[in-house]
Amino acid sequence: VAQDACCLYVVAPGESAAALEYLANAELDVADLLNRGALKLIHGHADVAAKAKLSPKAMIEFLLEAEAEALRCGFHGVRMLCDMAGGLGEVIEPDLHLEYELLLNVHLSRRKATVFCQYRRERA
Repeated sequence: VAQDACCLYVVAPGESAAALEYLANAELDVADLLNRGALKLIHGHADVAAKAKLSPKAMIEFLLEAEAEALRCGFHGVRMLCDMAGGLGEVIEPDLHLEYELLLNVHLSRRKATVFCQYRRERA
């Protein structure tokens, strides 16, 4: 947000309120960010599945479209945070995570898009 980028936050179903609370506690003006389109919550399974057709290649296309839209709206790029355990993790099959990460590296290396994939590591 500080870099004047459109920020997409992919949250697990039912986690929107917690995500907004977390951002508000970080002293961000969440209402203003949402109103300006600088912050968009994406509800993992429902929103992304409809757009990305459950494949890594389609996810890359989704990200490139999000980047183009952000640039058209006057932002300097797009930043996306993905909760892979509950957000995109349900959209992309576990065995396709590696393919998705490799495609991100190939297609986004020279773009105005940054993606952070957050994985939950269960400890025994």
